[in-house]
Formats: sequence, structure tokens, C-alpha cells
Amino acid sequence: MATLGRLLADDWVYQGPGGTQTKAQALAALKSDDQSFDFIKLGDMKVRVFGDTAIVTGSEDEKSSYKGKDTSGHYLWIDVFVKRQGHWLDVARRAPP
Repeated sequence: MATLGRLLADDWVYQGPGGTQTKAQALAALKSDDQSFDFIKLGDMKVRVFGDTAIVTGSEDEKSSYKGKDTSGHYLWIDVFVKRQGHWLDVARRAPP
């Protein structure tokens, strides 16, 4: 959790099938018993750097649940990283339905 907290920018935002989530909301959900992951297997990722901005595309297969409901599946995602004060921070994630 500490590593994820440092990787995500304070203004990080997630947009996905369930709506929009802030950094604070995402970290709180992960700390709660509402969300559970049996495993996450990352697929190939592609990183494209444009100066102080990087776009990372990838996929994952996971076995997971949220509030007792199965949320397992194969997911595609896009992350946007920005270099701030010499450190790369994730500022946005988009996971299409």
C-alpha cells in the first residue's frame, strides 16, 4: 500500500466500468474488506515516452471480488505517467468496459 501510495499522484483519477475514483477512494477500497484479489497476472505492457509524459498500455487477468460479487476477468487498461520533480507519477488510469 505504501508503494502504491507513492506511485499514484495526489490528483490521480481512475475511470472504468464502475465510474470514477480518486486516489483516496482507491486506497481506501484496497484497505477495506470489500475488495479481494486471489491473483493478478499482468500481460504485456507497452510504454511510450513523450518528454515528461508516458503512456503505458497493458492487460491483466485476475481472480477478484468486490463486496462478494465476482469481478474476475481479463482487463485492458491505459495509464498516464508524468515526471514531476524528478519522479514518475501515475496521474490517470482508464479501464474500458
